[in-house]
Amino acid sequence: AKDYAEEATIKASIGTSSSISKAKDSVVSPIKIIKEGFKQYLSKAGMIGSNNFDSSKTSKQKIEHELTLGDSIISKQGKLAVKLYPTPAASLLEALEALIRDPYGCFEQTSSTTFPLLMAILYMKTHRETEKSKQMMVTGMEKLQKGYERLLTFEASQGGYEWFGENPGHEALSAYGLLQFHEMRELFTIDESMISRVVDWVLAKRDGNGSFKVNDKALDSFGRAPLNITTAYIVWTLTILGYTDLDKEMAYLTDLA
Repeated sequence: AKDYAEEATIKASIGTSSSISKAKDSVVSPIKIIKEGFKQYLSKAGMIGSNNFDSSKTSKQKIEHELTLGDSIISKQGKLAVKLYPTPAASLLEALEALIRDPYGCFEQTSSTTFPLLMAILYMKTHRETEKSKQMMVTGMEKLQKGYERLLTFEASQGGYEWFGENPGHEALSAYGLLQFHEMRELFTIDESMISRVVDWVLAKRDGNGSFKVNDKALDSFGRAPLNITTAYIVWTLTILGYTDLDKEMAYLTDLA
């Protein structure tokens, strides 16, 4: 296999010029040249020392793992890292750090960042604070606030939320947003008038028979659930938000159970 040196960055300049107007414009952008091949990750875990979960088992003083690398590995490109944690829970902080990301994209894509981040912050809030977790909380809250403000931009003018803020709104997606906003109340002030407005819009979609008149639009896999599943999800969300005037909907779902 061909060996490569460390990763390098080159700068490419693309420009245009005019001899008539003497005008000139250019764009300079770095292009990262990476090593040949595709990264592969292999991980193994184990516990050394006393077993707090099963006192009948003897403690382990050594852990051995065998890694099969295969014939296609590029020579001199492998890296080995060993991490030791004092408790199984200690590794969670590193996992939570990976959830702190900038929000981007449509409503669903933004939610794929904000909702896990929200859960991570709520977890850290209820556990012992360290200097690392304190900084993670600060950074996480900043990104979560940006995500919340971005989500608000996808409210449709005729009611509810939609992937790109277009009409008509989507009932299941709106319920997903309501659940997310409800959890955010634990951390900062939410636009309560927006919550009431979206809930009223969702309730207005009831068909009078225990279900909802739902928008059949779907992007990727979100929105493709059968009507009974969508109804159950909307009703579940509304009950979490404290709404109880759902007798027909509860009866409809009970009959299906």
